[in-house]
Amino acid sequence: MWAFLVEYIALQKGLIESLRDEFLDERCRSVDLCREVDIPQRGEIHCQGAIWSFQRHGAGIVFRESRNQTVVDVHDHFIRLDIIDGWRLRTYLGSLGRRGIKIVDSIVDHHQGTLLERVEELIKKATVQGVIKRVKIDGDYYQLVR
Repeated sequence: MWAFLVEYIALQKGLIESLRDEFLDERCRSVDLCREVDIPQRGEIHCQGAIWSFQRHGAGIVFRESRNQTVVDVHDHFIRLDIIDGWRLRTYLGSLGRRGIKIVDSIVDHHQGTLLERVEELIKKATVQGVIKRVKIDGDYYQLVR
């Protein structure tokens, strides 16, 4: 039931690592602010056998896979490769189309409300079941319980 979370985090981690490998030198790999200088506003990277376009925005970067249009939006906390929040999951699951909706519907008991509201309910359920735990940074961020 929760395999998609593991897949999402692995994908998010792979994308950020590919971006770092492509654009950041060793001195900047762990410094969040280096992305402002060293990473272009937009471009392409290769990750998990696919081509992903990226675009910087605000405090983060959005990635879009070229074939199926899967979207991963690392909208802030760029250094933390292992965290999720409602917006990240909503964006990702929404980009999966019917498959993403089926994932949410299989976990959330009701099918009412916006996708973001239902994803927030999914996060609550995962927290109660001990699948994820809240991370002590500003905002509502979570990570898998190992």
